[in-house]
Parts: sequence; structure tokens; C-alpha cells
Amino acid sequence: RYLPLLLPPGWARSEVSSWAGSLPQTVLLAPVWTALLRFVILREEGRHYLAWYYRVRRVLLVTVILSAILMAGGMLFALSLDVLPRFRIRRVVALAVLAVAFGARMVSWWLVMRLAIVPALAAAGTRRYAIDTAFAFTRRWIGTIFGVKLIIYSPLFVLVGGLRLAAGFRPDLQA
Repeated sequence: RYLPLLLPPGWARSEVSSWAGSLPQTVLLAPVWTALLRFVILREEGRHYLAWYYRVRRVLLVTVILSAILMAGGMLFALSLDVLPRFRIRRVVALAVLAVAFGARMVSWWLVMRLAIVPALAAAGTRRYAIDTAFAFTRRWIGTIFGVKLIIYSPLFVLVGGLRLAAGFRPDLQA
């Protein structure tokens, strides 16, 4: 209700609103991720879902940080899409601005890939500073992390691609 008053309409508003819409999911799933990671890493059983102890707060904090990094990387691109049509600039300048915005998106994506093990470190509680430790531990593992994420998300990509392809063939499926 208040978001349209704070942000101008367009891509930037949709970027912020989608991030803000995902925050309740992040908050509600933090205890689940913490319990799952502690079970997998430490074989611990017995914590309740609503137990908001320090490891759950750490997992919540790092997942919010990771999602904010991704949102910030996409925000520059969204702002460029909102602002560029308002000015009369040459095509080369517009392409340069879009390239810089795309580069910022790729840097944020790379950073999140490097910090992929932060929730596990925060849940295990083995290190006090999970973000610094994760960045140091994933130095040469970016290819492996990318491969694992690609394998995990490939069924989703196939599903979304199949739905888009089916919607192209039958307009009634777009709804």
C-alpha cells in the first residue's frame, strides 16, 4: 500500500517490491534452514521450529544479506531501464550504461556464489564471522558451486522454459 508512494513506477519498484515480498519467506524459513543445516552438518535433532536462538538469527541475517546483494545488483539495471528513456542520449552511451548495469548484476551474482556456504557456516556456528570465512573458503570452488547450483535449479529452468514455450503455442495457457 505504501510502496507506490515511495518509489516511482517501473522496473525499480518491481525490483524492490519483489525483494520486500520475499522477506517474510526468508524470515519464516530461517528456522527451517537452520535445523536442516544443523541436522546435515552436525547430525543434531531436537530443536523446535519457533526457537529463535542465536544460530537462527545468524542464518536469518546472512540470508537477508545475500538477498540484498542480489537485489542491489539488479537495482542498478532496473534504474537504468527506468531512467534511460527519459533522456535523449546516443545509443552508444545507452549501451555503455546498460553494460555497466549488467556488469554490476554479474558482480553481485559472483559475490553471492562466493558466499554460498554462509548459511551453513552460520547454522553450524563453527566460525564467529561466517561471511569472511565463507569468502575465504570458496576461493577456488566457484566452478563447483556453480555446477551444483545449475544441477539443482535445472529442473526449475526446464519447467519455466516449458511453460513459456507452451504459452507461446497456446495463448490460453498464458493465464
